[in-house]
Amino acid sequence: KYRTMNVLFLVVWLIAIIYSLFMIYSALGSYVGKPTSSKFQVIADYGKQEKPASINFPTITVCSQNVVTKSYFEANKDLEELWELLDSWDASATEEIDFENSQFKKYRNWTYEKVIRDGGPSNWTLLQCTQHLDLCQEIIPDPHYMEREVSISGNCFRINPHGLLKGKGGEYGKMQLQFFADLNEYSALSRRSPNYGFTVVFHDHETYSATIPSGFWMSPGSIYKVDVRLNQEFREPPPAGTCDPARVYNTYGRYEENSCIAQCRDNVLMKRCGCVHVTPPALKHNMASSSGGYPACTMEKWAKCGVRAYTEWVKQYADVNTVSA
Repeated sequence: KYRTMNVLFLVVWLIAIIYSLFMIYSALGSYVGKPTSSKFQVIADYGKQEKPASINFPTITVCSQNVVTKSYFEANKDLEELWELLDSWDASATEEIDFENSQFKKYRNWTYEKVIRDGGPSNWTLLQCTQHLDLCQEIIPDPHYMEREVSISGNCFRINPHGLLKGKGGEYGKMQLQFFADLNEYSALSRRSPNYGFTVVFHDHETYSATIPSGFWMSPGSIYKVDVRLNQEFREPPPAGTCDPARVYNTYGRYEENSCIAQCRDNVLMKRCGCVHVTPPALKHNMASSSGGYPACTMEKWAKCGVRAYTEWVKQYADVNTVSA
């Protein structure tokens, strides 16, 4: 009897181990071979001060690491090779591209902005946006709960773009976002490292992610929880401070240090090339006005003028030797 019990015990353990290995293998195969999603939530916190009945949620910008999808490159022959040349930031190489007598002729009048806009992730990859138990689009009808922001970071999702979503602090007022990441659509030229996932930026609705130097990287297939604390910025006018009260907005939203740098760069590009890398976001959303506009460069114009002007500006104003977009 004792020997029989040992044999049964051993058989049960072997079955349990085999089943566990099978489940682990299946989970790994599902993760590697199929699209996955990422979900993260934001909880606003007012710190130690008295909590109001409702709070303003930040704008949340989510950019896929996959700027241009694999299928878009496959549908446009030779575009990936041209993109790789432009993305090398080597002005001596890009200026030698013969758009008239090469396979790149059809792309000479395309813009960098067009490729990012048309080749980026589709709207449906934002699977769900909820605040507490309600869908965001039920609280704020389309299209006001989400917009797309095209920048050198990609065709990004701008959630709560006008700062209209409100809620209570803590778990009750949390917002949850879920995105679909099709790993089979990642192109070989996904420029950021690590290659899979999203970059997420939390900011005020009057600013844009294009002016924010860093964000949170989030990998697919994971759940992230982010606590956000509200900080209010005060601009001190003369004589105590140096902020000009007349400067409220520019082409990158609310006037502050990073938006000033971005517009300075674009002004240099406009002066030298007559166009910019990507049209500033505030102009697209009518937050700022400009008498001359900031048109996006064509591929040919960017190759012949923009790359050199951009890299020289970076070296002069940022004091670095390389460009990281």
